[in-house]
Order: sequence, then structure tokens, then C-alpha cells
Amino acid sequence: MDESADRPMYIGESRLLRHWPQALLVLAAVSVALGNLAAAIVFGVPAAVAGVTLPWRFAVYDHGIDLWFCFGKFRALARERVTVRANQGGVVVLPRGAQRLGYPLTTGLVEHDRLLLRDVFRFCGFDVVA
Repeated sequence: MDESADRPMYIGESRLLRHWPQALLVLAAVSVALGNLAAAIVFGVPAAVAGVTLPWRFAVYDHGIDLWFCFGKFRALARERVTVRANQGGVVVLPRGAQRLGYPLTTGLVEHDRLLLRDVFRFCGFDVVA
């Protein structure tokens, strides 16, 4: 077996997305402890949504893409099972089938590698749409 098949073609990660949801959950817990339910909702709901839907790290392979989420969730998607949308708004991986929501991929607050990432997906044989 070829060793290069197990090496990712591109790795992206966002430290903000890695730690931000956890920090917001701590603030929500402190708010609950202090008796402020409204603040707990304001901090807790966005933290839960971001932690479950936004991958903080991703790796693109010839055979698919791996996604890591901040609360320990891991998802591997085969190349044949996804469509990649790359436009001015960024890069989003859209799983085919029953799920309609995609996973936005970012390498930080201001994504500088959008065009490079689009080209990597095309090079690896992904279905890329604009």
C-alpha cells in the first residue's frame, strides 16, 4: 500500500473554534451558578451550536475529508459522499443524502487560503461547485 495515500493533502484548523465554545460554556456555567439564567442562555446556546456544527480542524485526503469538532465529535466523509461549495463566502462541505446542512471550513478568523483550498479539493477529485 502506498504511504502517501494516508497523508493529508491539506490540514486546516482554527484555534478560536477549538477553544471559544468551551470558554462560552464556562461563562454559561458561571452565570447559572450566579443565578442569571438569561446570561446562561446567551452564552450556552451559541457555544453548543458552534461546538456541534463548526469543525475546528479538518484534513483533506485523496479519499475524503476528516472533521474534528471541539466537543470530541469526529466525522470522516468519503469523497464520493460530499459536494464542496467554494465561492466568495468561503468553502463549505455539503454531505449528500438526508443532511442538508454543510460544514464550513476555515483556517481562522480571516480565511486567506480559500482559493488554495478550492484547488486542493479539485486536485483530489472532489465535486466542487461555485
